[in-house]
Amino acid sequence: MRTETHYLKLRAPITYEVNQGQETVDSMDMNRNKVLVYPRASELDDRSIRLVTTWEKRAQVKKRFTYTTGFVPERPDFPTELLPFDYAEWERKHGEETMSIILTYAWLGFNHKVINVESNLLVPSCKLLMDRAFEQDDGIEVELLAQAQTDEAFHVLMAHKVNCISLARRGLSKPAIPRPRIVNEIGNIVENEARRTERELSIIAASIVTEVLIKGFLSPISHSKTIQPLHRIVTNMHLIDEAGHGQVFRVVAHRLLMRLSGEQRDYFIARMRECVDYFSDVDADVWLSLIGQAGLQVTQEMAEEIESHQAASDYSELDTLLRENERISVH
Repeated sequence: MRTETHYLKLRAPITYEVNQGQETVDSMDMNRNKVLVYPRASELDDRSIRLVTTWEKRAQVKKRFTYTTGFVPERPDFPTELLPFDYAEWERKHGEETMSIILTYAWLGFNHKVINVESNLLVPSCKLLMDRAFEQDDGIEVELLAQAQTDEAFHVLMAHKVNCISLARRGLSKPAIPRPRIVNEIGNIVENEARRTERELSIIAASIVTEVLIKGFLSPISHSKTIQPLHRIVTNMHLIDEAGHGQVFRVVAHRLLMRLSGEQRDYFIARMRECVDYFSDVDADVWLSLIGQAGLQVTQEMAEEIESHQAASDYSELDTLLRENERISVH
């Protein structure tokens, strides 16, 4: 097994201690202004170290941002092409003013899903995984997860702030928004599962699937040139973080899968496949609730049109992760 020392260059001297097996050493090399961080012994260690040492540069929480991007009243708050119904036909039937409210509520619903998966799945999952990493004395994984948890908390704050700004700019009251399906399903599993390990694995499975799939959720809005500039910019900031998180949670998934028993591994993989369905759900109840609160009478025809936009679940990203895990496991 290859073992190699990794050094992290610092801007200023900082001294702290790293536990090296039975020996605790001062990790500062004062002559070269570097800190001895972690030993490298595997491909996963190499990937983990690259992610940890690049976080300062890519983390959006480290950037200066003031939420003061100009408001363009005539621009919609949400891309019409992402609605689960025919926008032009609905506008003809219900009028421009009502549809403008629905577009604002669609933006709020989008961020509500972000807030819910981040606060109810990703942040708790980081905590659970960090607890396991502390028990394993896996310092690199602790650092990876602490960085990710910092990002996730920032995403919750960012989504909350832009929702408040959007409501104020449009002069609207905050609607009541149901939770997305993935949060409800995992909540039900956690409530009804008697075994602690399975409860924890369910939360972690949902978080890994969320991180694998969320780029596809964020990307269309982050690249939209027709919506409010602030909405595009904030979503793109989130997407930049998730580009790193996709790699972080892949590494974490590989490390976890290697530690699970055969039965636990089967449970975990099955739960991840279920979570692909949950995350990909059109969340028709969310849309119908928002449409009703925008002033429309919800009909069965509306419900059927929205439900007809449910796309088939795409397991390709998850399958790629599992194939990669098999490759790493045999080396």
